[in-house]
Amino acid sequence: MSINDMANDCYPLFIYNNHILLQQALIYKNINTQETINRINIKNIKPFTAEEYLIYTSIILSDFIHKLTLNPHMDYIFESASSLLISHINWLSSIIDNDDANNINISQLSLIEKYLTKALSLSYNKDIPEIFRKLSLNILYINIIKSFLLSYNSSLIINQQIINKCAFLLELSKGLTYRRELFEIINNKLLNPDLLKKKEKTHRVIWPNQKLSDDEIIIKQYQKNFEKENDEDLRLNIILYDKYAKEEVLNYDFFQENYINIIPNCWTVCSITFDVEHYCFYICKYHKNMSPIIFHIPIKRHISHKKLSSLSLSTSNSYFEFDKGINYLKNILYKENNNSEMTQYSNYTEDEKLNNISSEEKANWWNERIDLDRHLEETLIKMEVSWIGGFKGILCPIIKNYQKERQMFKQDLEKFIENIIFKQDENANFIEFDQNICDCFLYLKDDALDCELEDVIYYLLDYYQSYGIKIDYTRIDIDMQTRILRKILQKYKKLKLYDFDEHIILIPDKQTEIIPWENLPILHDRPTSRILSLSLLRDRILFIKNQDHHSPNSIDKYIIDANHSTYYILNPGGDLMNTQNKFQDQFENKTHWIGISGKEPTEEEYLNGLKNYQLLMYFGHGGGECYIKGRTIRNNIKSKCAVTLLMGCSSGLLKTSGDYDPTGNSINYILGQSPALTANLWDVTDRDIDRLTQGLLEEWGIITEKNEENDSLYYKLDLLFNDDNDNNTLVLARRRCKLKYLIGAATVIYGIPVYNKIRS
Repeated sequence: MSINDMANDCYPLFIYNNHILLQQALIYKNINTQETINRINIKNIKPFTAEEYLIYTSIILSDFIHKLTLNPHMDYIFESASSLLISHINWLSSIIDNDDANNINISQLSLIEKYLTKALSLSYNKDIPEIFRKLSLNILYINIIKSFLLSYNSSLIINQQIINKCAFLLELSKGLTYRRELFEIINNKLLNPDLLKKKEKTHRVIWPNQKLSDDEIIIKQYQKNFEKENDEDLRLNIILYDKYAKEEVLNYDFFQENYINIIPNCWTVCSITFDVEHYCFYICKYHKNMSPIIFHIPIKRHISHKKLSSLSLSTSNSYFEFDKGINYLKNILYKENNNSEMTQYSNYTEDEKLNNISSEEKANWWNERIDLDRHLEETLIKMEVSWIGGFKGILCPIIKNYQKERQMFKQDLEKFIENIIFKQDENANFIEFDQNICDCFLYLKDDALDCELEDVIYYLLDYYQSYGIKIDYTRIDIDMQTRILRKILQKYKKLKLYDFDEHIILIPDKQTEIIPWENLPILHDRPTSRILSLSLLRDRILFIKNQDHHSPNSIDKYIIDANHSTYYILNPGGDLMNTQNKFQDQFENKTHWIGISGKEPTEEEYLNGLKNYQLLMYFGHGGGECYIKGRTIRNNIKSKCAVTLLMGCSSGLLKTSGDYDPTGNSINYILGQSPALTANLWDVTDRDIDRLTQGLLEEWGIITEKNEENDSLYYKLDLLFNDDNDNNTLVLARRRCKLKYLIGAATVIYGIPVYNKIRS
């Protein structure tokens, strides 16, 4: 039976056969891309589902990339760092018209992007998240390739709409499962008479389609009477429902207005994505009223430019592979989890441990933990140097001051690269660099490593190449140019770029969420939190706007009154006596606080703490999952639950789920719309995490300082720069830990900066 006969006689069999043939073609892709494409054309295979479109386009894209890598003038593209910037046709030296240009079938890229865009609309609402993620990454990667080929085709262009589209799709690909769940949760809240104090609906046995139609009518009625509603929680849920419903349309034009321009002016949002297929990072920076900055950073760029000799931290003769780095990090955390509780004595009581563990065993235990702490610090340094390198300024806040100095630095960079270019081509056009990109490089300072400075030089030279200016790298003395760039940076080393009031919010993807980004050298002393998606960040910004603000200074701040509205659960398992002894008296002395010490809470008591108080603190094992069900947190709170501190082991750990988004107990609090959740990414020891907690609560102004000896002069001096939100206080609190990485780096904040009312 021929393909056409099968399509006419048995359409389901035709679809199934089509899918199998595409899967076979995908297997052949890595062997011979051209033969694979011929097989597709001969058998007249056509994609129908989003997954089939993904397979089909990945085969064509692989063939296109393979042809480019065979060209000696273009093989640099795939191992060069770049950024997605608006193209300027007037900067082109000329449109290249030779065999190289004739061999590039630009129309292939347009065809791929057309198919990918069609597949996106098919996959957003129903496919597994990994399909939508790969579709989004491929669209971004295609536009990165286009940015290198501007001089080969006059029709190629990168405009603001394309940049917004790529950024929007990249952010939508994160936390897709959470958005779907949250949309359903909000929908159910609007229809739940108990939560919203509406008259009970009459439930009838009806077909699902009819029920969906009835539900939509009810919600539309809420929206119609939106202005008349006095219930703030109902109003907030209606707003959120409308926002999530509009996301399904995938309208790129409103990305800047609805997601970026609402970000408070003192926040900088950095999105981190790792593309497994193309082995590169995409790091995006968002700031109010500013176009997204998108960096494409290949892992193997150090090899292509022979920069590995500059990596003084490298212990081998190869680059730091992503998988190797992640596995090394997991191995450290695995040893920490086994070591943290001295597992061979896990069944001993505190008195038995005191009597049976020798001084030598204690010393060995501490030495092992100190080694793990050092290894973790070295691993984070190596990740920053090898993976992010000279582009680490993308993770720092936008520079708002020093307008004159920033402009001078940009001009210095332009002259520096011009001198290199004009030695090879006196007729080359002048190209102006983007000011925001140059600001990122200003964070390097003059003590940057050679390999980081080389990153900057090669990036700027490749930017010239994208406009048709050929560069012979063998004629460039990179060591000398590195020294020149270091002298340029030295001129600006006295600039104080860091403002402690600036907050950084990270959005790591599922490949990178295990990394404690907040403790990379470039970020370790900066107020930093994380969130799972840009949509969840938008929700929390709406919480701020929904607050009653009594002063102009509080407009962009989420404020709670923790001194008068806090619920605590202290040592519910009864086996953390050191923690209970440390905090019980302090908590009980707070006249407006209510809580439980030394006994298990009921689910109703736990839920009461989340619903009716502004701050909930949990000091026990894990994240309280044995006392309250996740669905109870998600579904039984009218709009948002309390700001939450979960100080137990691995309370913030997210477990990988293959093609789906990560899962974990902390997700329940995030979907319960907690404005901020403080939790631990891995297991911690009680005494050191208690030191961190004490510092966090003191610096936040929630409890008074205890006169305990602190041997860290660095910590005491930095109290002078203290601010009044939980992100800043966590930076200072980490310094109280004896193991500042093994314990201090474990604690992170999911959410936004939260200010305590008394101190704000």
